[in-house]
Amino acid sequence: MFLGIYPIQSEYALILAGFTVAFILYAVIIRDLAMNPSKGRWCLVVGILLRIALIVCFPALSDDVFRFLWDGHLIHSGINPLSYTPEEWIATGPGESWSRLFPALNSPGYYTVYPPVSQLVFFLSTFVSMDDLILSVMAMKTVLLISDLGVLYFLSYFLKKYGMPAGRAMIYFLNPLVLIELMGNAHFEGM
Repeated sequence: MFLGIYPIQSEYALILAGFTVAFILYAVIIRDLAMNPSKGRWCLVVGILLRIALIVCFPALSDDVFRFLWDGHLIHSGINPLSYTPEEWIATGPGESWSRLFPALNSPGYYTVYPPVSQLVFFLSTFVSMDDLILSVMAMKTVLLISDLGVLYFLSYFLKKYGMPAGRAMIYFLNPLVLIELMGNAHFEGM
């Protein structure tokens, strides 16, 4: 939880300390689960609760979310995000609502690199709220949570199908990098 709330990108010592503690706890939990598979349900609950808690946290370790919102706003305006770089779009003088997101973009001179499925999520999340960034990010993270539960389901299914313990899916589900990148920073690689 600490990594999803407190450190910012430049606070390397805090990030390193947070990930060190998180991975030590992760190793202890996974080792305990390997010795006692009946704790799988407990691990599932912990993984879900951590994800739900991270839904309400605005991404602290990545500013990519501003581009996600930018692309969603473009789609709402009937503009294909692949048509303009943010710098090109701002040069057209689109109005004050755009000037709020533009300074936060980390690559305003680049065309979007996000695929259509991600663009659909960006559109839907900005559809929830065009003005409230936190509400839009929470909507994005809710979609990511649902997709991550799908990943867990299919991972467990295929582990069982190939004769391995389904509980091994917790190796993925409790991984601190997955939790922070997917749910903390709202990155779409997990989806």
